[in-house]
Amino acid sequence: MTVETLRFQVAQHQCDHLGHMNASHYMGYFADAAFSMMTHLELGPAEARRLNVGMAAVRVEIDFVAEALGGDVLVCETSIESVGDKKLVYLHRLYRADTGETIAKARLTAVCLDLAQRRAVAMPAATLEAARRHVITPS
Repeated sequence: MTVETLRFQVAQHQCDHLGHMNASHYMGYFADAAFSMMTHLELGPAEARRLNVGMAAVRVEIDFVAEALGGDVLVCETSIESVGDKKLVYLHRLYRADTGETIAKARLTAVCLDLAQRRAVAMPAATLEAARRHVITPS
């Protein structure tokens, strides 16, 4: 299942000397989208604080497809590629709201982290169950 996890307008100050949104901003948006997705996976901020766990990115691959220009309204859709006891692989697609044109795609691997012990632990059962419902099948 794919979920809209982010919608924003590219600000002029995010654009570099080439005239498009600088690559440094993409990672921030994809990270925000991953955190947003966690609210759909029963591990929103309040629950994560209660359990003292969080999801930490350990690998990111970004494919830049088209330029994002100042003023563009962009949407990020997120789905889950795979789920392990401690690991999720997110798939993000960033596209123009008005045309649907894909701007970038990202594959982000994250692990569940015990915030006190600073080590990977099994995800909460409710999160695992919800994540499995969001897994997409490859086309």
